Amino acid sequence: MMLCFGFGVLAFLIVIGRSEWFHLRPASGTAAAMANAGTHSGANAQAKAGALPGEDGVEIR
Repeated sequence: MMLCFGFGVLAFLIVIGRSEWFHLRPASGTAAAMANAGTHSGANAQAKAGALPGEDGVEIR
């Protein structure tokens, strides 16, 4: 019983020390690109404001 407790404490200390092992990562290159685009879209959105049709107030039918 003490051996199991010791292994549990050891596992807990390893998890605390190596938390980067448990971060979720994108599963594919496409998912990584989409995650990257989502985090960096703020700078590009400011530069391209008004570039899309309909953003200048003209209604598109």
